[in-house]
Formats: sequence, structure tokens, C-alpha cells
Amino acid sequence: MVHASFPPIPDKTSLADHASRRSKAPILGLCFLLLTAAHAQETRSQRQLAAELRRLEAENAPLLPEDLERARPPVQDNAAARLIDAHARLPELNDEEQDALDAFTRGESWQEPADPEIWRAQLPAVERLLKVRKEALDVALQALARPALQFPLRFADGPNMDLPHLLVCQDLAELFEARALLLARSGDLAGAAAHVEASWRLARGLENEPGMISHLVMIGLLGKGALTLRQIAALGPLPAEDIARLQELLAGFALEAGPARTLEAERCLGLIAFANIVEAEIAKAEAQAEAELTLLRAHFDRDKLLFLQYFAQALTAWQQPYEQRMTALQHIEEETAETCKRDKYVLTGLLMPVLSRFAESQAKAQTELAMARTALELMLVAAERGSYPLVFETSSELHDARTGQPFGYKRRGKTARLFAQPADGLDWQPSDWVLSGH
Repeated sequence: MVHASFPPIPDKTSLADHASRRSKAPILGLCFLLLTAAHAQETRSQRQLAAELRRLEAENAPLLPEDLERARPPVQDNAAARLIDAHARLPELNDEEQDALDAFTRGESWQEPADPEIWRAQLPAVERLLKVRKEALDVALQALARPALQFPLRFADGPNMDLPHLLVCQDLAELFEARALLLARSGDLAGAAAHVEASWRLARGLENEPGMISHLVMIGLLGKGALTLRQIAALGPLPAEDIARLQELLAGFALEAGPARTLEAERCLGLIAFANIVEAEIAKAEAQAEAELTLLRAHFDRDKLLFLQYFAQALTAWQQPYEQRMTALQHIEEETAETCKRDKYVLTGLLMPVLSRFAESQAKAQTELAMARTALELMLVAAERGSYPLVFETSSELHDARTGQPFGYKRRGKTARLFAQPADGLDWQPSDWVLSGH
């Protein structure tokens, strides 16, 4: 069996460099390259572009920075500032501490609970690093009791938008999860559940952010929290009130609707980049003849039209079942990349995200979260009745997002096992949940 491989949270370097990598395109010399190209359908492509933009505007699709703005919660209700402050108080982890924390929580390869020998070997180091950071973590935990979490964003910067808060969420969640495991091993299952809840509340703060990287960090946080909860559930039964709180929190995540919003936001951020870069390139070429400038603008228009068509096709493909969706997205990516290479559409080639990988990560996230919600349902039944049911049918909305199949369930004495049904052609299988008895 190939064990679960949840989409990893982007590391600190990739998050910090995300915007700069996207902005370092080979734009220099583009004017000379474009002016050598002849194209016979300039007017037609401009009409198509105008029609496509009017259609999107009529659908109220986000096309401008202000379209992505959300109403900000009252300052006293928003946990963001307190979390940023708490994160600033955290001493930076040295290499030895980071290695210990990664080994303790399984770092990037967190498919299975940590090996007992590795866990015990790292325990003293993890206890020390958490003790040093106790005050800051307590502040963060208290802040997450506030009713809202929304970080400030500069949408006008487009793909170059700075996202330092993703590191805040990543660092705090990692420490919360280590704390949860320590508390669970000491017998404080309620305290452990509270820290899993805190980790998921950090993810909740990213749910409505535009852009794919925020969505990937969000589902990464959800997945690592699910792993931690799975390890806790194997140690002992949680109190019913904690189970109910976690259920309510997870049920609030609209993972199925999330990708469409993310794609629309990526399209909007790409259009912002088009506007900024094209304006800069036209300004550089002002010394050229008017005919050459017209040719340059027409090429950029065709480039933008291809970009919009890419997203239109992707949004249509997303409505299909998982297997057909993956095939369609891969075809769209290959076809668009070939067009970019052939017709020198540099900006679309630079700005188009790899949506098939995103779709795969999204399906894994939906499957893992559906399993977590099913496990919580079972845990609540056991908390109320004193034992797990002999037979259990999950709700229709909780299933494997790739196959549509319900999860399997078996009771073994006082414990229970929840598992995904094996499926042909899939190289990933979520790990089983083993639920301890009452």
C-alpha cells in the first residue's frame, strides 16, 4: 500500500520567494522578439478579448484588485494582529531544534504516526524547545479564541503580493501539533484536542484568501492537523464536547467550492500582472514607430486572450469527476504550453498555474478531511453509547473524493478501524484511522 502523502506545506524559502520567482520572467528583450512576428488576425483577437472581458464582468468575476477585497472584521474580533505579535516573540528554531521537531511530528513525511523509538529519542529536545516558546504559544492560543481571523493583503500587487502571514500560520501550527502530541501522551486528551482545533483555526483564516499558494497552505495545515488527531484518537477517547467542537469546525470548511474561487482569484491576479507588465513594456517601446507599437499591443492582447481561455477551459474541466478532470486538465496544460512556445506568448507561459497538480492535492485534502469527519462521527457515537457500533454508515457527503466510494469500517473488540476502499489506477491511499476503545 502506498501511504498517504498530503500536499506539503510550502517551506519557508518557497513562501518567502514566491512573489519574486514569479516576477523574474525573461521579459527583457521581449519587444524585439515580438516585433519580428507577423499576425493576420489582430482585429479579430482584440474583439474576442473584449467580448471575453465583458462576459466575465457580467458574471461578476473578479477582474480588479478591489474585487478580491473582503469586508474586514472589527479589530477587537480579529486574531491576526495578536498572532503576528506572538509569532514575532518566538525564538527562531536552530537546525537541531528543527530536526527534532520534524522527527517528532514526522515533518514532510507525516503519513504514519512517528516511530516510538524516534519519538522517545526526540522527546527531551521537543520538550525544551516548547518550554522556551510557551509564553508566545499561549498568547497565540488565546488569540485564536477570537471570532475572526483575517490577515491584511495588498491585492493591487497581483502575483507579487507579499504573504508573510503564511509563515506565521505554518510555524504556529507546527508547534501546536507538537504540543498536542505531548499532551496526548501525558493523558491530557482534551488539551491535545484544543491544540488541534487551534491549528485548524489557523487554516480557517486562509480559507477565503485568493491565490493558490494560500489554498495549498490551508489544506496542508488541515492535513497535518488530521494526522495529529489520528495519533491522538489511537491513544484514548476524546471528551464528547471536544469531538463536537472539532466536528463543527471541520464542517465549516467548503473545500468543494474552494478551487473555483481559487481559480477565479488566480485569473484576477494574472490580469493584474498583465496590466502592470504590459504598461511597463509599452513605455519602454515608446520610441518605436506607431505601427510597431500597434503590433506589440496586439500580441499582448492575444497573449491575454490565451490566458483567459486557459482558465475558462480549466473551470469547465473542474466540473467533471476526478479521473476525467485530471485527464482534461493535463490536456489543457499541454496544449496551452505548446501554444505559448510556438507563438511566443511569454506572459501566459509565466503566469498559468499547473492546475492538474492542484486538482490532485485538492482531492487528497477532501478525502483526508472526509475521513477525519467520519472518524469524529464514530468517536461521538462511542462517547455517547460507550462503544463503537457494529455497523456504521457514513453520510453521503463524506466519501473518497477521487472514487466517490464510502469509507470502510470494522469494529475490533473495543477499537474500530476506518479505511478507504482500495481502487485501481490510484497511486495514493490515505492511512487508516484506528480508534481506541472506551
